[in-house]
Amino acid sequence: MQKGLLPVVGAHIYHQQRGSGPLLLIIPGGPGDADASAGLVRHLENSYRVVTFDRRGQSRSPLDKGAGVAGVETHCDDVHLLLESLTQEPVFVLGSSLGALIGLDLVARYPEQVSALVAHEPPSTDLLDASHRAAAVQDREKAEELFHRDGVLAALRKFIEFTGVRRDGREADAEVFRPTAATTANAEFFFACDAPAVRGYRLDLEKLRKSPVRIVPAAGSTNRDVWLHQCGRGLAAQLGQNLVEFPGGHGAFSSHPRGFASKLHEVFRLEENR
Repeated sequence: MQKGLLPVVGAHIYHQQRGSGPLLLIIPGGPGDADASAGLVRHLENSYRVVTFDRRGQSRSPLDKGAGVAGVETHCDDVHLLLESLTQEPVFVLGSSLGALIGLDLVARYPEQVSALVAHEPPSTDLLDASHRAAAVQDREKAEELFHRDGVLAALRKFIEFTGVRRDGREADAEVFRPTAATTANAEFFFACDAPAVRGYRLDLEKLRKSPVRIVPAAGSTNRDVWLHQCGRGLAAQLGQNLVEFPGGHGAFSSHPRGFASKLHEVFRLEENR
């Protein structure tokens, strides 16, 4: 595994690479860092040069004094500079949840860097009908209220509830998440800084419709009852494309890494053959 620390405006971005082949950037969601997709990466590194990273403010990507997150665009600019430091060629991108929003912003603003994007359940109310939008707003407000009133563990319980992360049906060899001081700190940063950034972000759907980049709207197969799945379905409708369902739910990177990797490989093989 290769590791690096890239200086950007206001922070340093930790990143790591495994495997060989076409470059695949994985953009984590929620409080996930470069290690959150480790199980998934193990099933991809024989086919791809997989790059994962810690978003600014998380784990090994410290903020400079006085710096913060101005919005989803801040993370996008970090990704733009990271890719610029690694290659001059367009790459495959997988983004889930907040990571999908960052990927969509990357496609809108830096399309030359992306050959194809799988956008898995981007949490944008722009993609929802009125009833699902009301549920999304309520869930987000409640999670942030719990964070400020009762702390990060209460907010995480609410987050797990409304994202549709299920503990049953996991792949037999999938690793079980074990919270640590680092993952708790990441969750605190997420609710304090990233969750408000997500709330304030608006997709440029017109630019995305006109983009030369192939965008693959994706959602889980086991959480069709939650609004995050409907975000994936809404993105497909907005772009005039079919939704691609991946095994598992919102947390499929960790619960269904083998099945997710197999489906992802299938999607990218189709892109390479276009």
